[in-house]
Amino acid sequence: MHTFVEQSHPEFVRALAVQTADRISPNAADFAADADPGLVAARVYLNEMIADPQHRAVVLTVEPAMARALLELNTSNRPASGPTLKKYEARMRRGWKLTGETIIVSRKGVLLNGQHRLRACISSGRSFEVFLAFGIDDDAFAYMDIGKTRGAADIFSIYGVPNAAAMSAASLWVWKYQNTGMMEPASWLKPTHDQLYEFFKEHHGLQKSYTAGHRFADNKVAPQAIMTALHYLCSKVSRTIADDFFEKVATGIGLKKAAEPAAKLRKRLLDDKIGGRRLGDLYVGAYTVMVWNAMRQNNPVPLMRWRGEQNPDQPFPRIV
Repeated sequence: MHTFVEQSHPEFVRALAVQTADRISPNAADFAADADPGLVAARVYLNEMIADPQHRAVVLTVEPAMARALLELNTSNRPASGPTLKKYEARMRRGWKLTGETIIVSRKGVLLNGQHRLRACISSGRSFEVFLAFGIDDDAFAYMDIGKTRGAADIFSIYGVPNAAAMSAASLWVWKYQNTGMMEPASWLKPTHDQLYEFFKEHHGLQKSYTAGHRFADNKVAPQAIMTALHYLCSKVSRTIADDFFEKVATGIGLKKAAEPAAKLRKRLLDDKIGGRRLGDLYVGAYTVMVWNAMRQNNPVPLMRWRGEQNPDQPFPRIV
């Protein structure tokens, strides 16, 4: 077992911080004298292990100072969960057992997992024993905890995608449009979270449709994810027309006539809300594409009915 000893003498702390200033922080020498001695010593220990791992894994007693130092490496992990943190904190207070579940630091010095235990250690003020692994490939987190509740939004967040939850949900709708005609795919066909992220990278323009989709959620007109996806798909036809059409439907701003296509679609979506019913996402999407197509082709707005879920012979409309 590795024993991490906190050295509290000020001169020792200053010497350690200055010695490893290039690996701790550009300003390490400046804050060394004022820094918590345990935190500075923990930073030094971690930087030495990251730079030249002595072992792939060690058993370490993690105290709050070490937990803080490890969390400073938490630059790519998914957001912490409040309920999970409370559960871990309660267990820390009762006494934590060495379970074999590893806290992992990558080759580049990024914390790949374990943040809830570390935050619970700090909030509870309790130490705990854990396996601490170093030198793991940075892309290995995609294969971690795949049997747990790590969803596509978590993977997107880990990769640093802004608006991760909205982008992962919208990406799946775009994938369905291209691969299954918007129908729910069979389990063997549905993309894994990592495959969905790779798909998103091929359609990174989705991020530019976030604001358009978010307006529907803000105004409680329609679900954000499918409208983000449809705005993106329509913008591939014409970004200017898509921006104008979707803003009018979401906000009502710029509508001049009740008979214009965007006004009719907005009324249909809002009437369903007022009636206390919830129009399914597929129907919202089908009606949106029907009206978009009518507008693009200068045709009358069709009766907004779609029976795709009951009648496979009526496919989801394609965008023109």
